Amino acid sequence: MLKALTHLPVLDPAAFQAAASEWKHHLAKAKPGGDRVIVEWGVGRGPSCLVFPVGNRGAGLDLTKDNPHTQSDERWADFLEFEFVPQVEQALKTAGLKYTVICADLRPVQIMRERLRAQQAAANAKTGHTAHH
Repeated sequence: MLKALTHLPVLDPAAFQAAASEWKHHLAKAKPGGDRVIVEWGVGRGPSCLVFPVGNRGAGLDLTKDNPHTQSDERWADFLEFEFVPQVEQALKTAGLKYTVICADLRPVQIMRERLRAQQAAANAKTGHTAHH
């Protein structure tokens, strides 16, 4: 059995709203196509989620900076993609900001998931169970 994930990031509404206000000011001067915020998440070097206005990564907010993990697995990818990033998206919608979500290491995550599915299919074949989709 796998241990539960620890040190899960928590979205700080006050800090996020303060950053969103600054981003709005920056984005108001942006050229077409540059009027949005990027949500970049990944698990390649440990779980990470950085939110920043297009063209100004330095003004970004690292939402996982307090996470001590340098390695992560499928569980972290699932947590970030399906639980944490949707919270960030909702906060951006509430702030009235356009955004784009990018997985910084999408290909490795897809490979991990493909490998996991293959392992599950092999285990199911041995036990005679079928996968339910």
